[in-house]
Amino acid sequence: MHSQDLASMSSAEYDGFRKSFSMAAAIRMSWSNVKIDVAPDQSTATVTIDVTQDFTPKGSKTPMREADHAVFHLIKQQNGTWVIKDRK
Repeated sequence: MHSQDLASMSSAEYDGFRKSFSMAAAIRMSWSNVKIDVAPDQSTATVTIDVTQDFTPKGSKTPMREADHAVFHLIKQQNGTWVIKDRK
């Protein structure tokens, strides 16, 4: 994660991430069914994925699994880098 990503994160989001990481012995993320649709003018894109997270709390050997579907809307910056505009 880049420092600019942290800067654009709300304090509630940051605190949530910090708490999750402090409680974890391990966090494993995997993606499947990735679909990327780039607009004809190549200024925006939509990425849809299925996300699976295995979270192992400190003091436990058994991970808890959570699955979700995510949609990311991206915009292309003038320098050619892609930035996540929002996630649903």
